[in-house]
Amino acid sequence: MQETSEIECTELLEVSSEKNGAKIVFATDDFFGVAENLLKEEEPVWKENEYTNFGKWMDGWETRRKRKTGNDYVIIALAAEAQVSHVCIDTCFFTGNFPPKFSISGDKLSTDVWCQNRTCILGGEASEDDYERISAFHSENWPVLIPKQRLDAGYPDMRKKLFRVSTSRTFTHLRLDIFPDGGIARLRVYGVLKQAIRSIGKMDASNDAFVTSTTSLEFDLVSRINDGGCVDYSNAHYGHPNNIIKPGKATSMADGWETARRHDRSLIVEVTAADPQVCKIMPGREWAIFKLGHAGDVKFTNIVIDTAYFKGNSPYSVKVEGGYASASNSIPSRWKVIMPFRRIRPNYENEFSVEREWDHVSHIKVTITPDGGLSRLRIFGRLRRFQSDILTDISD
Repeated sequence: MQETSEIECTELLEVSSEKNGAKIVFATDDFFGVAENLLKEEEPVWKENEYTNFGKWMDGWETRRKRKTGNDYVIIALAAEAQVSHVCIDTCFFTGNFPPKFSISGDKLSTDVWCQNRTCILGGEASEDDYERISAFHSENWPVLIPKQRLDAGYPDMRKKLFRVSTSRTFTHLRLDIFPDGGIARLRVYGVLKQAIRSIGKMDASNDAFVTSTTSLEFDLVSRINDGGCVDYSNAHYGHPNNIIKPGKATSMADGWETARRHDRSLIVEVTAADPQVCKIMPGREWAIFKLGHAGDVKFTNIVIDTAYFKGNSPYSVKVEGGYASASNSIPSRWKVIMPFRRIRPNYENEFSVEREWDHVSHIKVTITPDGGLSRLRIFGRLRRFQSDILTDISD
């Protein structure tokens, strides 16, 4: 572990984000601010004259002043099992009530871990029964990712501390300890997912097929949570393509994929007299290629191209193709059209129904014309058969 100033890799997912599926399992105390605030993707806000029945309203997790043995801590279920790469802890606006120190530890647990009754009501604290139940997981003995580190006040120039974590282990749950009490605005944990298709069925090893209802097998094939990822692209001047396969809605244009304006675009754009919204000439294309989390025979059902926040800079049209590469680190050399070029609306969730069923699909290619930005991409479908070399990865 070492403190750093930036995250070097764009392939990481914020596995502690509530929008990505992370949740609070247990907290010792939620007196001034509930622990769920730690997991918000939005930046903390300050409300000058806002007070609750328990004190000053704060956009973070804040515990009461400790007057009994121990220290406060919270246990978080990550969005998915992941190898943790970076941790950012933010004390924004906690200028006189931040903890002197913190630490983070973690472990790999089953998905059906007991969860405290999280009511998100201020003034609460863990009951004796809560402590007894959570003690069964021996979280005090979990492997340490970040040993005790000093925190600074939540002023703009010193509020955030970013740490690079060096570990080959994967984690499903983290424990954040503060010593002994106080407030933290946000905890952001970034990592690489180990696997994803979770809780949608089980494998029949005899025929490599799912043995549950067909309907329950429809999911977002390219999502980061389902282990999808961008492997190549033509241009990412304003935002990386990995952003558009994140779970949840985009929070801004910065949370999407946006290319630079192409220099080979028409100097004068021509439109028809009958329909000024239809461009006759639209040269230039940008593209991004994504690997599916699990390759196999696929029945595609529908595609969502979301251009939220891209009001004057969305693409004219989008095409989606599929391909297959046998090696995990290679890219298909041939592509088949899943959805031909379709006109899309700006700042809108464009949804298209597709009925395509193909053998051997491992990658998706998205082409936009001529340039612009997308906020989210969803490729929904059903997997009929998996490659044998990934069976142990998703059935353990």
